[in-house]
Amino acid sequence: MAAKVKAEGAEPKAKKEGGKLPIMPILGLVLLMNMLIVGKVFFMNGSAPKKGGETAAHKEVKPEVGEKITLEEFMLNLEDPDDRFVRCTVALGLKKAAKAKEIEEKEIAPIRDIILTVLMTRSRKELRSEAGRKKVKDEIRDKINAEMKEKPVVEVYFTNFATQ
Repeated sequence: MAAKVKAEGAEPKAKKEGGKLPIMPILGLVLLMNMLIVGKVFFMNGSAPKKGGETAAHKEVKPEVGEKITLEEFMLNLEDPDDRFVRCTVALGLKKAAKAKEIEEKEIAPIRDIILTVLMTRSRKELRSEAGRKKVKDEIRDKINAEMKEKPVVEVYFTNFATQ
């Protein structure tokens, strides 16, 4: 009987409702934090990272082309077993601050030599493709700029181009 009295006097155990954390508000906060971090990365840096991990904010800006120098025609043999040659006219797009007259007077011989050297090491097949000509233009620009301390050349243009 004593056991019965104890059972009657004891209150049933109440369930603890404060022990579980609400999952939905926590998930909402986590998602909100992720969206804020992703938003900061994309919008504060200017754009999403490109293939090489480079963003638009870190990309080198190409200077605007000012004056242009058109060089005399080139006609030279290519590095082909068939004795092929190229006949072309090259123009150089200079930075706005560069002085075309000064470059024409003092630097024209080394510039022509660089262009001749680059073109003579190419085959007709390389020069016939657009990608090949782009590569040659970039190489000419880079080699001329390496020779001149002010790095005046922004673009190289082929204004006339024929291979045979």
